[in-house]
Amino acid sequence: MITNKLNKASLKQTVQREEILKYILAGKIHPTADMIYKNIVKIIPHISRTTVYNNLKALEKANIIKAITITGEDETRYDAVVEPHHHFVCEKCGKIYDIDICCNNFLKKNIEGHSINSVYAYFKGICKECTKDV
Repeated sequence: MITNKLNKASLKQTVQREEILKYILAGKIHPTADMIYKNIVKIIPHISRTTVYNNLKALEKANIIKAITITGEDETRYDAVVEPHHHFVCEKCGKIYDIDICCNNFLKKNIEGHSINSVYAYFKGICKECTKDV
């Protein structure tokens, strides 16, 4: 699957790129570049932060991953789901979840003179795991 994604995007297959992509695809945790680096360095001890950042940029440019920014968060997160979708951010544990809410009815419409090409939203609250602890 990873090899197919890289081949389809005409990206060179490297061990570093494959491990970074594997990590993002496996976890569904929307990791930061630092989280990715800290996990990949355990597998590839000689990898640098610059290599991680450069690969993230290449994967994003090839539309294999998506960079997401949540207001109030300090760091960019990376998502393996590149199709338009929304997120839920837990205010207690900080986890970010994909949520399935359809907002496609806004796409390609003219709202108050603005042409809408894409819709990305996030919701904040307490996740179901943290709610159990209350």
